[in-house]
Amino acid sequence: MSRRRFVEQERRLAEELSTKFRGTASVDIAVLDFPFKKLRDEDEKNTERLEKLFKKQKGCRDWDIFNHIPALIQPDQLDAALERSNISSEALLEARDGHLQLDFPAGFLLSCLRGQHRALAAKASRGITRWTVDLYDSGMLHLRTCTTLIEEYSCEKKPDDGEIYSKIREYQGYGGGGNPYFESRWWALLHGISSHKSDNMKQIIRNPDFRAAFDIQLDVPGLGGGMSLGSTHKVFGMKCHELMLSYLDDNIRGFWTKIFRGDRQAMLKVSRADVKALELKAPGACRSDRISLHGQLREGKIFGAFTEREREAMWPDILSETTDRLIPSLSSFFADVHYLKGPADCVKALVELWPDETVPSALERIFSDANQETDRCIIQQSESTFISIPGNRSDRLELGVLQIWIGAMRDYLEMLPEKEDDSLVAKPRSQPNERIGYEFASLAYRLGFESEEIRYQIQRSPDEEIARKTLLKARDPTRYKYDDADVANFVG
Repeated sequence: MSRRRFVEQERRLAEELSTKFRGTASVDIAVLDFPFKKLRDEDEKNTERLEKLFKKQKGCRDWDIFNHIPALIQPDQLDAALERSNISSEALLEARDGHLQLDFPAGFLLSCLRGQHRALAAKASRGITRWTVDLYDSGMLHLRTCTTLIEEYSCEKKPDDGEIYSKIREYQGYGGGGNPYFESRWWALLHGISSHKSDNMKQIIRNPDFRAAFDIQLDVPGLGGGMSLGSTHKVFGMKCHELMLSYLDDNIRGFWTKIFRGDRQAMLKVSRADVKALELKAPGACRSDRISLHGQLREGKIFGAFTEREREAMWPDILSETTDRLIPSLSSFFADVHYLKGPADCVKALVELWPDETVPSALERIFSDANQETDRCIIQQSESTFISIPGNRSDRLELGVLQIWIGAMRDYLEMLPEKEDDSLVAKPRSQPNERIGYEFASLAYRLGFESEEIRYQIQRSPDEEIARKTLLKARDPTRYKYDDADVANFVG
């Protein structure tokens, strides 16, 4: 079944569930019954595991939306329970966290579709007497819809960031009609997993450019395995939107669209295993990658959803697209974002960003083209040597920006103070290297960029700064103090 057809069927199921949904309430565990247990046979080991978990946690987060137990109830039974509990049907429908307590008469049993292991574990645990249930009208609820509820995610298995992103966007209407009810359920699940990730997701949704860029994982589902909602705040915080969007749109979307020649139905068949096998490989440039990947492709280990003829037809495009780059993915994107954070901080130190300004636009703003030849571009060959090549002002700006980024990537470990963390990534030294910072600012100035920050850096003598710090460390500052005149005399 194609993913488009699958999504349409899932959307129709969601619409039926939304129509039959009557509300969320807390009920006595004793009323929970599991007539469908043959579909999910009781697992004593799972029950024991959950019982130990409840005891360790001193309870279970039954109010979390994906820990709710779905249950079927007849309309007359629900009306009687609402009257008995003094709750209106409107209030029940609006409740989402199980704070309303619904009571039933003695001997009543509520038909539950799943959650029997939780109920058994809760009954065996002290202090757990009630559970949160989602109530559905039992009248005319199709068997397939009941099966969907039975197999729905439970608290033992949480969907990853890629699946959550795709579900929210699909229920917002990407590729078809939306479903606000199920969108709200996935938002609640995400918030329950991490409020930080939920905030990051909202930030993406508010930005139409990044929203459209990250939607590539709905067009190529296999890319969803690399989605990292816990890291997207870095994407926005770097203030390099143009670069990030170029990576997502031109690099990732461009590659995957190219090898399938824009065939959206074909792109929907790409699996996570396919992406995992291909990402960061360069068969067009690397012989070992070419031999390994082509063998897997021919055997159907990669792109197994395609015919052998279809796989062979896309291989030349894969080769032509990887002669000078690695195969991109969302995993590679977030790895590069993590790496580029340090260099970006160094570049941002060259200019004060205006409100809503990005680093690329700020660099363009401070490019004065001062002291440049009208028909030449300066190129740095080494730390101390430069050459010039033919070029105009536009070329000088483009090449200047590239050289600033190259300089930042080369020396950012020396220019930034060390941060305390448990990362295995290479760390900068504990104190910035004044000489390297001076040379970086001098490079920007020589390439035609001018700002207050650049002028401040190049007006400071790195030798004097090093001498000043050495002098101040030479004696205990609590017992000896220099006045400004003394410092100037000693280091000047």
